Amino acid sequence: MSTYFHNLQEAFKLYAFSFLFLIFKKAESISTEIPLELRKQLFNLRELVLLQKNCTTNEGADVLREAISVFAGHGVMEEFSSLPRIFRDVVVNEQWEGPRNLLLTQIFRDIQRVSDWYSPAEFVASILDGTSEEKKYKFSLQLEDLLQRPVLGEVNDVSIDAAIEWDDFCSSIFKVYQEIALKEIE
Repeated sequence: MSTYFHNLQEAFKLYAFSFLFLIFKKAESISTEIPLELRKQLFNLRELVLLQKNCTTNEGADVLREAISVFAGHGVMEEFSSLPRIFRDVVVNEQWEGPRNLLLTQIFRDIQRVSDWYSPAEFVASILDGTSEEKKYKFSLQLEDLLQRPVLGEVNDVSIDAAIEWDDFCSSIFKVYQEIALKEIE
């Protein structure tokens, strides 16, 4: 049974950070009294959880829509399938965990806030440990570029384009993170 839990933990890499919750008292701030390397791990945990919530709620609705369509008209009938109830749960979960735009805003602000002690390039290299240097470099450049753009603030065509790119970036980087986690258990 312990092998099962070990494999499960490896599959969901975030749980490997679970011991950090004991130290991480306040989600909004990471105390400067904590050693730098531990602060970075805590920050990684926080951002990975936010990225995971963002991707899970978004992809959950898409997967359920497709699953419902497999059953055609029966897919929307609760007498036939539990999929409609699960679909409602996914919609509620998004509101419970935070709407997509709120999560994306928080991730953006967090990365900006810590950039004096944790560079965007170092953050990317840390969470994407196990992927190619080329991918790390590509994501680092893209993150540094996005942090200089008007993702938040005044709403105009430029900021809307930057926000769309930020959304795509967050989804893409987390998918690479998931691929790394999957390779570790295969």
